[in-house]
Amino acid sequence: MTKNQVEMDEPEIIEYNNTKYQKVSEGKASIIFPSDEKRDVFYNPIQQFNRDITITAIKAWEEEFLNPSSTNESKKKKKSFTVFEGLAATGLRSLRFAKELPGTLDKVIANDLSKDAVRAIEVNTKYNDLEGKVVAKQGSCNVSLLLSLAEENDIKGFDIIDLDPYGTAAPFIDAAIQGVKDGGMLCVTCTDSQVLCGNTYPEKCFSLYGGVNMMNSVSTHESALRLLILTLKQSAARYGKYITPRLCLSIDYYIRVFVTVERAPLKVKDLITELGSVKVCNNGGCQSFFEQPFGEKHERMSKKNKPFTKISTARSIDVGESCPYCGKKLHVVGPMYLGTLQDKKFCKKILDINKEHEQSGNVYGTTKRIEGMVSVAMSEVDSLFYFSPSLLSGVLKITVPSLRTVINGLGSLGYECSLTHAAKSCIKTNAPWDAIWYVMKKCGTMVDPEYKPKLNDKMPGFTIWNDDSIGKTLTPEQLEKFNLEQDNSETKKFLKLQNSKIVKYQENPKSNWGPMSRPK
Repeated sequence: MTKNQVEMDEPEIIEYNNTKYQKVSEGKASIIFPSDEKRDVFYNPIQQFNRDITITAIKAWEEEFLNPSSTNESKKKKKSFTVFEGLAATGLRSLRFAKELPGTLDKVIANDLSKDAVRAIEVNTKYNDLEGKVVAKQGSCNVSLLLSLAEENDIKGFDIIDLDPYGTAAPFIDAAIQGVKDGGMLCVTCTDSQVLCGNTYPEKCFSLYGGVNMMNSVSTHESALRLLILTLKQSAARYGKYITPRLCLSIDYYIRVFVTVERAPLKVKDLITELGSVKVCNNGGCQSFFEQPFGEKHERMSKKNKPFTKISTARSIDVGESCPYCGKKLHVVGPMYLGTLQDKKFCKKILDINKEHEQSGNVYGTTKRIEGMVSVAMSEVDSLFYFSPSLLSGVLKITVPSLRTVINGLGSLGYECSLTHAAKSCIKTNAPWDAIWYVMKKCGTMVDPEYKPKLNDKMPGFTIWNDDSIGKTLTPEQLEKFNLEQDNSETKKFLKLQNSKIVKYQENPKSNWGPMSRPK
């Protein structure tokens, strides 16, 4: 079995308390379930990556929050932490927390609405000798969370709250924001990809997340992350709390985000500058997009000659109803979060911990994929969305250039470039669309300078190909350095990551794997 492959051997049959059970082990924990039941009802192997990376992320948070060298006094005094898992099912995740975070973990509350699930948690807690460390509770996630806080006589909340529902996490977010401690972390999954990433449910997406996704666009998976962060940030702001994204991933059929929460009313005021809408040329257009922030920051000097920051509403972007490149109608999506998704220092901690797991021969089955996904996420340019050279080549009706060639071009113009973890063969860049289209047009005539693509005047590529003003925003210095064939610093970063043979996609553990149906 390779490190990015989840083992799918037949479960072991054991006898426990005079009853025959099937046994499945993952990490340092094991779960048992009736021998006559279907395994898929109790265990989904493809979610091992989710559980592995969650434990690794909590260890990274633990290093930061419980670090004795921290300058924050409240952090210095903290010796242990608590976890609340709101939708625990069989409790495997909570059991792994207790087994694999033993040093400073005080208690895990494993909650589920199903009585059968709670009974399974209780059986598995005893089987793993974790009574007192893992506490099973039955009830709705929101009610159990608030009741658990009352029972613990701890109004400050839990240090870690994990939400991993079937479908959307939206109904549980507000309670989780209230229930997490200052400096704590929320780990949130949403599996409703048809709503968050699809092309047919804008009204459902808006009702759940307060915004519309990038429909009919290659960037729809990143927009899903940005919509979830929007929901988290707006909910937190109502309580004077501020959300900082630490690691945000689009994985297989779901998204998973790790965010820290702090009580920071002054930071909350910046929220208007982090949110906005996006105009996108998606329905039969050229895929260009243009962000419209809601707020702007202005540095000012007071009458006493002291600097301060003033926040105002943002000025409208200079883009009309139609795309300035191809002339097709633009569509408005969002509102959504427009800021940074990946905390590079946090990602580095995860990679360091993951390397320790691999070197120690630990029981984590997806270390290679964690390394691949987080490495790409950490390398991402801090810009909005990405583009597909293949799709843009289709717009222009040219031969698809290599990623290396496109990055050579953009890098030579002085722009940053990177891969994205959210889509294959796509490029994130801080280059404006004028520069992107300039490079793509030059790629089209790279082999034959006289090449004329077969385009008619109704195609979006026709206007772009015949628009001689594209590239006029580039300076003479940029144009002098422009080169599609010579590698530059951006290309070298791309090649280093590409040549490391990173694993981003988990090998199928069985046919037709994916999100299982909700337990009955």
